[in-house]
Amino acid sequence: MNEYYDSNDEKFGPISSYIYRYFAEPFLKGYYKIIAEEISKYEATKILDIGSGTGKLLKEISKIHNAQLYGIEPSMFMINIASKRLKNEILKSKVRIFQGSSRYIPVNEKFDLIVTTFSFHHWSNKFESIPYIMGFTSEKGSFLIFDYDNDMGRLKNSHGLSEKDFPREILETYVVEFEHMKKSILKVAIKSK
Repeated sequence: MNEYYDSNDEKFGPISSYIYRYFAEPFLKGYYKIIAEEISKYEATKILDIGSGTGKLLKEISKIHNAQLYGIEPSMFMINIASKRLKNEILKSKVRIFQGSSRYIPVNEKFDLIVTTFSFHHWSNKFESIPYIMGFTSEKGSFLIFDYDNDMGRLKNSHGLSEKDFPREILETYVVEFEHMKKSILKVAIKSK
């Protein structure tokens, strides 16, 4: 498990994966629907979800988007849950799930859309990962980050993100757009200049 995690990343083992699946995920259900609808607005033939966890977002996207879906997740415990949830989609070759991370994407593909949802705040190397991730986007591809909005939400917390968190070098290197969505979701869209 450790080779896919940075030493400072929050790790998901068997107990934390179970807790996430049965306690956090029901709370996030409405968020995943909103985010899947937002993703469906993009014309994409290949979508990569980094930090795909239990596969809930991939399941929601598969209901409304015809793209080939890929999931990257460092925790085998989360991958096992996702594989059971997405069994039919995997059998139909609509979804592929791999063990990996924001620092190690084990596929040789370019993606029209790369997303991460409520995962970015867990990465100890989040801003250092952006150039690596952008190397997997197609020519007009985007990297979308969805996280709790610490700018507009009522509660400011470590499980969220703010516009002011983004370092100048990221803002100067890429086209970065912030959108404050409903339910206190911050959407960050990153494209190459």
